[in-house]
Amino acid sequence: MALSNVKRGILIFFLCTIIVPNVWAIDGFSTIDYTISENETGKESMDSADFNQVYDLNVNRDITSLLRLRTSLRFTRFDSRTNTEGDKKRTTNEVLQPYLEVNFSGPKYNINSGFRRSETSIFNYGSSPVKNIDNNFFIRSFFNPFPNLPISFQFEDNHSYDDLKPRKRNAESTRIISNVGYSIYRFNFNYNFNKQLNENRINDVVSNVDNNTINLSYNDSFFRDVFTVSTSFISNMTRSEQDVNRE
Repeated sequence: MALSNVKRGILIFFLCTIIVPNVWAIDGFSTIDYTISENETGKESMDSADFNQVYDLNVNRDITSLLRLRTSLRFTRFDSRTNTEGDKKRTTNEVLQPYLEVNFSGPKYNINSGFRRSETSIFNYGSSPVKNIDNNFFIRSFFNPFPNLPISFQFEDNHSYDDLKPRKRNAESTRIISNVGYSIYRFNFNYNFNKQLNENRINDVVSNVDNNTINLSYNDSFFRDVFTVSTSFISNMTRSEQDVNRE
């Protein structure tokens, strides 16, 4: 099982990097740790052994002066064995994490997008194995088309599920954040929108929260900063809703 996961991860990794010939920057590291312990309490004795392995590979490439690509592959395996008066237990956790990130930046903008997949395989010997999968996709962008007019936008989606039939874990969450600001003379304006959408596909429950915030402010000083004027107006509106589908 471990070997098949490694092969799958290597395939995903090379699919991410095959479009980039002559990759320039490659780095990686590996950590291997093995621990043995023995304990005796009265007539009871216990011995245990833990074996932890981490392998990490990263590739970075400046495709152009504006476009940068980053890919990585991380594999972790943790084996644990305990023996208490003949009661033997053994567990193995494997985590495979391929990652792809693209960054596009210029004088008045920056766009960063990426995808990360995490596969966690849990083997409790004597029971059926379980695989938990987490997919994360994000976009983060910043624009400044005109002086004193910053605009930002962020989108993130997370989907978590397992491979059981029927599934015991299946949920998705989406978050959207946008922000616009503008400054002129002593006046400052800022608008922020935040949306959080959660869907539990096991219980068939969908919840949504929308938040809108407006901030207006004015700051000035007179007579060589002896007299200061500062005023602000803040408006916040939040809407929450939940939908439960029951048969």
